[in-house]
Amino acid sequence: MKYHTACHILSAIIHNETGAQISGNQLGCEKTRVDFSLENFDREQIQSYEAKVNGIINKSLPVSIEILPRDEAFQIPSIVKLKDAFPPDIEEIRVITISGVDRQACGGTHVANTGEIPHIEIFKAENKGKNNRRVYFRFRNDQTDQGF
Repeated sequence: MKYHTACHILSAIIHNETGAQISGNQLGCEKTRVDFSLENFDREQIQSYEAKVNGIINKSLPVSIEILPRDEAFQIPSIVKLKDAFPPDIEEIRVITISGVDRQACGGTHVANTGEIPHIEIFKAENKGKNNRRVYFRFRNDQTDQGF
């Protein structure tokens, strides 16, 4: 739940700043990776995302779950891009909202508020081919922001 919600936060920050879409991810118990469709790769910028994610964690923002009728859910910009991925017989869509940060269709498990997530550290970032960048993060063992 903690890694999944942290992944939402990191992905929303990167998308809002670069327009990049998630092209893959792998949630784990000790680390998580997220792939983005991103043409350019700026390691300093990637490090700034860590501080922004941790700032959102510190705010203890609520994470809510709602079930919306299909037509209503497709009015949300972050969901309309997935419109063709939903089979036509799906009449309701589960939507996760991290207040002021992210709103996505998602069937996964999440924390009740961002304060339940430990601070993250981005420990690796790499190119994975044309327009594909991979970011690895894990939870910090200590709760200081002294870098790594």
